Amino acid sequence: MHRVLLIEQDADLGELYALALEKLGLIVHIATTGTQGLDHFKNTSKFPSLVVVDNNLPDMRGVDFIRQLPRMNGLKIILITDHVPDESSEEASLVDGFLIPNNGHQQIDRLIKNLLPTE
Repeated sequence: MHRVLLIEQDADLGELYALALEKLGLIVHIATTGTQGLDHFKNTSKFPSLVVVDNNLPDMRGVDFIRQLPRMNGLKIILITDHVPDESSEEASLVDGFLIPNNGHQQIDRLIKNLLPTE
């Protein structure tokens, strides 16, 4: 079963994302800051297959969090952002997909199905 680290500063929105991910059969761990997310990697033996991170965290930008992640084979990353950056941007080179808030659960479903193989 795939594990997801979800980092979203808005607790209510984080719960909505978590419910959508859990409906897809994923195990979700929620953090509300980049520091909490990085601590999760330091303190767990069960690493996630996917990180979903808000680009506007209270303690750092999502792309800064991504730069600090340990390099792991197969780790997929989705950035929550209000706009999809140009394909040639640094943000686009760091992630596997973008989640635009208010685009609904269908966008999450489609991203997950494209990024994570079924087990």
